[in-house]
Amino acid sequence: MYREERNPWRKVGVLGVIVALHGVGIAGLILAKGPVFEEVPESVVETFDVVIEPPPPIEDIDDPDQATPREEGEASARNVEQTASEVQSTESPVPPVREPPRAAPRPNDGNATDQGASDRDEGGTGSGGVGEGTGSGRGGDGLGGGGGTKPQLVTRTQVVVADFPRELRRQWEDGTVAIYNVTVNVDGSTSNCSVGRSSGIPEFDAEACRLIERKVRWQPARNAVGEPISYRYGYQISARR
Repeated sequence: MYREERNPWRKVGVLGVIVALHGVGIAGLILAKGPVFEEVPESVVETFDVVIEPPPPIEDIDDPDQATPREEGEASARNVEQTASEVQSTESPVPPVREPPRAAPRPNDGNATDQGASDRDEGGTGSGGVGEGTGSGRGGDGLGGGGGTKPQLVTRTQVVVADFPRELRRQWEDGTVAIYNVTVNVDGSTSNCSVGRSSGIPEFDAEACRLIERKVRWQPARNAVGEPISYRYGYQISARR
C-alpha cells in the first residue's frame, strides 16, 4: 500500500481563501447597515451672531386688595381751657334781716339746766331737742306748744357721790352742787355731757361726765303725738354725805 502524500501548503491556501471570504461578508454587512456620510461643500457653511436682548424690567402692579396708605394729618391744636372769671358785684351787700327773739309760748320748756334734774338756774331757756328755737309740735325737736313730755330719770341708774373715787370725794366740800348739761337720746341713753356749774374740781367734773354718760338712763322725752325725741337736760349732783 502506498500512503498518500499530503501537501501542507495546500491547506494554508484553503484557509486563506475562507478567511478572505468571511472578511468580504463582514464588510458588506457593515456597509449595508452603517450611516452614509456626505461631504458638505465649504460654500454652504455660514456663521451668524445671535443677540440676546435683556428681559423687560419688572413692573410693580398695585394689589387691589391692599388699600393705599393715607397721609396722616397733623394733630389738632390743644384745647384751650377756659375758667370763669370772678365778677365783683358793684352793689353793696344787703345785710340779712334778723327776726327779733320770740318768747316761748310756754314758760319753763327750755333745755337749760333749770329744766333738768336740777332746780338751779344755770342759764338759758332755749327749746328742747338738738336745734334752737321753740319748736311747734310734731315738726319741731322741742316740746312745742302742742304738748309733750320731758325726760324722766330712771332712779336706779342715777349717779351718787359714792360712785366717785375716795380721793375726789375728800376734795369736794360738803353741800356743793354741780350741774352737768346732757343730751337725753331717743333710746334713753345719755351723751354730750358738758359742765353747767362746776364742782370747782376739774378732775371731779371729768369723772362726773364719764359716769353720767355710762350709767344714767332715762324715759325719753316725747312730742305731742307721743314720738320719742332727743332732749337737752340738766343733771345735778350734790355733795351730801
